[in-house]
Amino acid sequence: MSNEIIYDMSDEDYFEIDALNASVLKKMNNPERAKWDDEHKSTSEAMQFGSDFHDFVLRGIRPDQKSDIAISHFDSFRTKEAKAWRDSMLAAGKRVMSSKAVDEMGEYCDDLACMAEAAYALPEFMQNYDESKKEVVLLWEYATASGRVVDCKAKLDLFNPNLSASHIYDLKSCADLGMFKQDVIKYSYYISAAWYTMAVKESIGVDRGFRFAAVGKLRPYQSMVVECSDDLLALGRAECDVLAETWAQCREAGRWPSPYGRNVEVVEVPHWLKKEKGLL
Repeated sequence: MSNEIIYDMSDEDYFEIDALNASVLKKMNNPERAKWDDEHKSTSEAMQFGSDFHDFVLRGIRPDQKSDIAISHFDSFRTKEAKAWRDSMLAAGKRVMSSKAVDEMGEYCDDLACMAEAAYALPEFMQNYDESKKEVVLLWEYATASGRVVDCKAKLDLFNPNLSASHIYDLKSCADLGMFKQDVIKYSYYISAAWYTMAVKESIGVDRGFRFAAVGKLRPYQSMVVECSDDLLALGRAECDVLAETWAQCREAGRWPSPYGRNVEVVEVPHWLKKEKGLL
């Protein structure tokens, strides 16, 4: 795979590219789980919301303008007929919604519009937004520390081709904006951030910092810009190397092991609990 920058690629075509991406990479501490999830893709309510938010901000597309909605007239999906219909719609790439949910779509879109305005209110984000191409695919080859060459891919929310640009910006929605800095660690967003900086470095030869434009899902829909420190990105890149090496080894061997063994695991009393219970 040669290094390549691709504009206007559909999500479907992107998913078809046989290469390592950040989503799979972050799961490689549990190869068996990563393999299963990659082969049995599903969409949760939170993932759908994130997709709708990105489409609204980056493409200007409201959910009720999409052509992939399949309206269900079943009261539930407990019957065999209802399940069969739902499964056929999902297999066709449709988004299944109840008629009630469609009726409530206007309010849902209004909420997304308010969140989009919160993102647009961030000056640093908007400067980069105006100068950038949206949802750009980067393809590159990465050599791990052991010398294994891995085909890699990334789809950036915003790609600024200006070589003087200092940061990559990524759009995020979150349930609690006050907890977002902790979420960067908890959900391994920093590993994704490191992966994207590696992609840009390989594609155009420049080092960039990384910032999230984070918007809360709750009224009054507040927003902020959160930057990953150099140390955090360095940690992320080190983890990317280890996880990419694990992925390459699993591919070569055709084995995706579980990190859980057959031996008995012991739960110890943590230091904080001993202190809380007066044992120290």
